[in-house]
Amino acid sequence: MSEYVSLLSCSRNTRELGGIKTVNCGFTRNGVFWRSDTLGTLSAEDKEKLLSSGMTTIIDMRTEAEVKKAPDGTAELEGFDYHHFPITEGSGVPESLEAVPRSYMTIATAENMPKVMKTMAEAEGGVIFHCTAGKDRTGVVSAIILMACGAEEESIVSDYVVSREYNKERLAAFLAAHPEVNRETVLANEKSMRGFMKLFRERFGTVENYFEILGLTAAHADMIRQKLIGTDEFTEKLSAFLSDFGSGRTMVLSTSENDRVSSRMMSVVRIDDGFYFQTDTELRKYRQLSANKYAALCIDNIQIEGVCEETGRPVDRPDFCEVFRSCFKGSYDAYSGLENERLFVLRPAYIQRWVYSDGVPYIESFDIPARKYRFRKYSEYNNTYRGDSL
Repeated sequence: MSEYVSLLSCSRNTRELGGIKTVNCGFTRNGVFWRSDTLGTLSAEDKEKLLSSGMTTIIDMRTEAEVKKAPDGTAELEGFDYHHFPITEGSGVPESLEAVPRSYMTIATAENMPKVMKTMAEAEGGVIFHCTAGKDRTGVVSAIILMACGAEEESIVSDYVVSREYNKERLAAFLAAHPEVNRETVLANEKSMRGFMKLFRERFGTVENYFEILGLTAAHADMIRQKLIGTDEFTEKLSAFLSDFGSGRTMVLSTSENDRVSSRMMSVVRIDDGFYFQTDTELRKYRQLSANKYAALCIDNIQIEGVCEETGRPVDRPDFCEVFRSCFKGSYDAYSGLENERLFVLRPAYIQRWVYSDGVPYIESFDIPARKYRFRKYSEYNNTYRGDSL
């Protein structure tokens, strides 16, 4: 059986907006927002599932013509709070793949979008928001919500792209009926979402600014954020640590192969929850990382252990180049464009920091996979707490 099965039998593309990774190593909550395509006639099981899950607020963003052709299955059912906010902007097929991000911006600034966002923020229970295929209008709303929650860009793109799997049959039928349409313009293509997010950031900067431009308030963005991620000690403390770390530092990178350990100072920048550095393919450091992906970064009172992944050449990652150039311009100018230079990211599994208060040493630690945080006096610290994160 395919893993791409809608949560409801009356639809093809109903899915959780939960379980998506955020930049501070947290995850969005399940049972808060569901994204969907058209909700047809609900089965008894569908209705019971929605009511028992608290998913009782429905936001239908289809046009009047779309609703008339296929009414929402919850519109007349008792127990549901149905809202029809037509988004006509961007509802047509763009003329090219390059035009999709601009089309998505028209959706983001649609006349009824403030009503959509306000309802999502103020709803007492869970919310299902949908359009026809659950890809474009629904994809734009999902991306904005996830950006408000600090979701990783890769996670947002993945959540968007997977619609192609849920919509395979629908897409095939549409293309058969419209052979003149370029398949790439209607497929959930990662370039479309990346392009939209780039335009969104260029125009609005932050989701809070976007909400204010819509005529809402930054508080509405925070209401959505609190619903979907809330705040726990681990998330709060890790976010504070990453903020303290800043954008870039010169750190010691320790790697090993065949019982041989080497350490070297490296220019390291942080992008979201990843620690990025570059090295030459001819150096021992590169050979060791290729043979053993486990490594550690150290500076002053901080140690970060994790798994390294090669991600290509530095110049192929504009986000890395922007941060690296601002933090280490000399290294960027001298090395980033070289043919043999390769970019690595270390994803932390365990972080430890020594903190001194009135001369008393404390150890602050983050077990990332287990999402456990500890702050203890050194004299009380239990080394068995860490376990074997790597």
